[in-house]
Amino acid sequence: MNIIDTHSTNSYQSIIKYIQRILSITQIYHLEISQPKTVIFLIIQIINLLPEINSLKIHSLSYNHPKNLSNEQLDMICSRLDTRKIIKFNVQKMIITKQIFFLIKVFPYIVYLKVDRIRSLNIKSYLQIRDIFKEIKPDNHLRSLCLRISAADHQIIQTLQKMIDDQKLLINYTIKRVIDNIYIQWK
Repeated sequence: MNIIDTHSTNSYQSIIKYIQRILSITQIYHLEISQPKTVIFLIIQIINLLPEINSLKIHSLSYNHPKNLSNEQLDMICSRLDTRKIIKFNVQKMIITKQIFFLIKVFPYIVYLKVDRIRSLNIKSYLQIRDIFKEIKPDNHLRSLCLRISAADHQIIQTLQKMIDDQKLLINYTIKRVIDNIYIQWK
């Protein structure tokens, strides 16, 4: 299922009604939201409607939520969310490390995380990747990270591998490049 426009409150309500109609016919296992800066509140509402969903693809993430909803109410909604079912998450636009930590916290059962459209790896990007690996705890389920880098080459692989090894960020991992995608998997 692909949702394109998520900006207005009317749009929220129409999306919810549309999903409810679809669910009377079929189940939804994958949700793609193409709208830039998808509001986390909307994602949470939609996930609560979809009992069989296991993967999400979003353009980018926003923490904004409707003005009439307090942070406490949002926390309460998140606490009721069954996040065990979401195991694959794809973010099309590179987001800040803090947002990736948030995703891992809200969706602790993610096994596969893909971040698309990284133009190039600079020092800041390497530090963000390092911070992601430092945040991963043994009880996290995340075991695979895919980075889509338009200028991916053998040198980037070597630099990532050196960083991971020198800082002991991962044990028993593999890293490979397939065209513009860099796959890092660990046990």
